[in-house]
This record gives sequence, structure tokens and C-alpha cells, in this order.
Amino acid sequence: EENGRIVAFQWVALGPRALPIDPLERSIQLPERYAHLMRCRVLKTVRGQGVLPALEAQVLAWLSARGFQTVTTDIGHDNALSLKTFEHLGFMRCYDATFRRWAGTRHENTIPSELSRCT
Repeated sequence: EENGRIVAFQWVALGPRALPIDPLERSIQLPERYAHLMRCRVLKTVRGQGVLPALEAQVLAWLSARGFQTVTTDIGHDNALSLKTFEHLGFMRCYDATFRRWAGTRHENTIPSELSRCT
């Protein structure tokens, strides 16, 4: 927060619960004590000022204090700053993947890098 204005946020999915993974309404089940960091945004006006590392450190401390043992997130291949930030916070890269699907025309999509941190 800066001058009463929210400058960053992080959505977190907490297990146990079903986490939707695609428009076909398929989902995966998050186990107990498992968290997945979902949407995160930092306003452009405050980027590069340490907001993301500070936010994520607070989120991780909150999760740890509540007994969450595994935290994952997914970050696009082209988001080098976020990849570096999360790796600095103790996350490790689990996989990179590309998939193709047909929907009238051929589309190639890249699944973001999956990062994981266990305590």
C-alpha cells in the first residue's frame, strides 16, 4: 500500500480444495497444507522498488505460520524478473512445457514454468 492505494496483490489457493485448470472445467485437487500462488500484480509505477520480493516474503511467512508445507506458482518463460525473484525466495523450477491443441486452427501455447518451494 502506498498513500492509501493498493500497489500489489497476490491471490493464493489453499488446499485442500479443487483448483480449476482450464476452460473445460477440469481441476486438480490441492492436498492439505499445499498452497498455489495464483494471480499477482504490481503496479508499473512501483516496479523495481522491491515490492514483489517484500509482498511474497510476507505471503510465505503467513503460509508458514499456518502450517503450509508446499507452495507452488507458475510464471511465464518471458518473465525473467519474477523467475529470478521467486528463485531467490527459495523456489526451484519443476518443469517447463509446451503443448499444442486444435480448436479449428492450430495454436501453440507454452505452459509457464512451475516453481515449487517446500518447507
